[in-house]
Amino acid sequence: MASPDKHTPAQTNSRRRFLQTSTLLGAAATISLPAVGWGKESDSKTNLRVGVIGIKGRGTAHLDGFHAAKGSQVVAVCDADSAILQSQAAKYEKKQETTYQQYTDYREMIANPDIDVISIATPNHWHSLMAIEALQAGKHVYCEKPVCHNIWEGRQMVAAAQKSDKIIGAGFQNRSDIGLKAAHQWIHEGNIGKVVQGRGLCYRKRDGIGKRDTPLAPPKTVNYDLWLGPAADEPIMRSEFHYD
Repeated sequence: MASPDKHTPAQTNSRRRFLQTSTLLGAAATISLPAVGWGKESDSKTNLRVGVIGIKGRGTAHLDGFHAAKGSQVVAVCDADSAILQSQAAKYEKKQETTYQQYTDYREMIANPDIDVISIATPNHWHSLMAIEALQAGKHVYCEKPVCHNIWEGRQMVAAAQKSDKIIGAGFQNRSDIGLKAAHQWIHEGNIGKVVQGRGLCYRKRDGIGKRDTPLAPPKTVNYDLWLGPAADEPIMRSEFHYD
């Protein structure tokens, strides 16, 4: 997803820092960033200030990635579940020796003029709308995949990025993997002949989602209307409310 070509030197530097940070964030899922030499120097005058929405599962990789990458500083966290917000914020504040602004309503975070980047790791049904609102508020956006449910939603995200002149990125970390880039080039050099079809499989140990006989009640600590957002209000028949 791209934004217009015309921008000032200051915007260029900001874009470059954000793209570098996004690349490192994608890598954070598979490697330890400090172990390969990326520092955590903090300079409030130059760092992009990041707010992460959704901090239970994948959002923890966002916290680790942005903290470890040069050029960014996590300053705020948000979760519709107040219990998760409190416990995860306390854990990462201690781990990173910092203090976060805390939000249960993502709209309040997006409205904060002191935040430069919104990082989205919420349930899938919120991705495109949150990203568009953040772009409209003048923020750069890093959005977990899937970024949208259909092509139309994706095009609205591109349009919002172009109109706001901000960057929106998604987690295609395999595209920056050194080994996979080399394999990609090797294949395109014709070493296995003409490729006419590709199939991908992923095997992982994983428990079944399960199916309840009666609907699951959302935890009392969750602002369910806010968590649900644009999704249909249907009975929850799985065994766990959060990602399972």
